[in-house]
Amino acid sequence: MQEWTDWPVEIHNDPEQIKRIDDSFLTVLTNVNAAEETAKAENGYTTTLTKCTCGDFIKRHKPCKHMYRLAYEL
Repeated sequence: MQEWTDWPVEIHNDPEQIKRIDDSFLTVLTNVNAAEETAKAENGYTTTLTKCTCGDFIKRHKPCKHMYRLAYEL
């Protein structure tokens, strides 16, 4: 399984990713499970540090705002 730290550092500096990082602070997660590093977004998406069920992640295969928020919460 890919770990959060396996994402290339450069990916987080991309302007599109910076927007997602900014948007993550407006994202509400519920059921954060620190031991399993999982959470639910208020809109029902399930996220981990390596994948998310949201359309953004499914389309781009790069960290989405839900993943950034989970990383922040953990």
